[in-house]
Amino acid sequence: MAKFPKFTLVEGSIVDPGAARRAIEGATWVFHLAAIPSVPLSMQEPERTTAVNVGGTVNVLETARNAGVQRVVSLAPARRTATLPSSPSARR
Repeated sequence: MAKFPKFTLVEGSIVDPGAARRAIEGATWVFHLAAIPSVPLSMQEPERTTAVNVGGTVNVLETARNAGVQRVVSLAPARRTATLPSSPSARR
């Protein structure tokens, strides 16, 4: 990190507006990489994973807009869908 004196790591949850604000304030660009990428976990805990993956992303975007951020770069988990055991593709 010594090579990047303007970089600051802020730990917190993206669903926490205060943490998002602390992480985003003063930024020109925001790189949003936070997610719960586990498909099995999303099947076991859909409310929590939706709250983080969807609600948290909305929180980051709204906070960035309110802070006047020029650009948000967001990366999503590589696999966004699950094959349910009862679906036709799972029986092949």
